Amino acid sequence: MDRLPQEITRFSTNRVSGPNKLCQCGKVFISTRAFVKWCSNDCRKRFYQDHRAVVKGSWSAVRKAKNRTFGSHTRWQWISKLKAMNFACYWCGVIMKRHEATKEHLTPISRGGTDDIENIVPSCWPCNRQKNVKTATEFRGYKKRFPQKHS
Repeated sequence: MDRLPQEITRFSTNRVSGPNKLCQCGKVFISTRAFVKWCSNDCRKRFYQDHRAVVKGSWSAVRKAKNRTFGSHTRWQWISKLKAMNFACYWCGVIMKRHEATKEHLTPISRGGTDDIENIVPSCWPCNRQKNVKTATEFRGYKKRFPQKHS
């Protein structure tokens, strides 16, 4: 008699959240495995279809959808923009390698800018970090007050 409750608790408890788990669809289900998140394969497939951008790691797609941002650019447009600017930073003029260049929005997406190639310029990492969410005119004023020194 004493072994029955012990075996039931041993097989029904879970390392993560106990015997009962909540599925993404809202159903409560029992799983003895810690990594199971869905009550069925249909729920798992539905989750991956609904959250395709998040699952693939494209957080920029999620951000665009939330902000209703319009416009886009291709990889080839970005490379041609780099070549047209001779791989130089738009703000300080430092020559960069292709993998060192970062995309900088002249008008930030958070302030109503688009993701079109006309709104994107190559920037070195220190300038990109300093610009943050400033517009181009705000950042030019900031650069005059606090000149940047590259090593």
